[in-house]
Amino acid sequence: MDTSTPAATDADQARFQVDDLLIDVGQQRVTRAGVEIPLPHLSFELLVTLARAAPNLVTFDQLTERVWTGLVISPETISQRIKLVRTALGDDPHAPRYIGGVRGRGYRMVAPVSPMAERRRSEPPPTPYWINETEPAAGAASEPTASAVPPPPAPGPGALG
Repeated sequence: MDTSTPAATDADQARFQVDDLLIDVGQQRVTRAGVEIPLPHLSFELLVTLARAAPNLVTFDQLTERVWTGLVISPETISQRIKLVRTALGDDPHAPRYIGGVRGRGYRMVAPVSPMAERRRSEPPPTPYWINETEPAAGAASEPTASAVPPPPAPGPGALG
């Protein structure tokens, strides 16, 4: 058993909704409408770094530290990787939908980003509205509803009315 790999953390299990994209950190996947968008590892890490920081600007130094840990790279390397991510996502740098750049400083997500907890997948589905229609409101007097009371028996032949 390999003990060098740390156990999955909550951060590893995070998911982000970025406009119409779903970024699943635990599965290392990006999908749009259920279709996976293949991204190389560094591109995925770059996208996750921007999503986690959203809506804040992430500087070149911060990107180097978080994505290219321990390596010495130039801002041009980051710019080229951003270009790869934009191409994969179909993002236009002149009218960005997902990633915006601030010349000479860094990048930020321009799309709305919503963190989603992984545990939501295991929550039970919402109760259909019709199940709650016949329940009395909290604190209200409990009166039987029409659907809870059986109809009276139909009078038989010769019954007195």
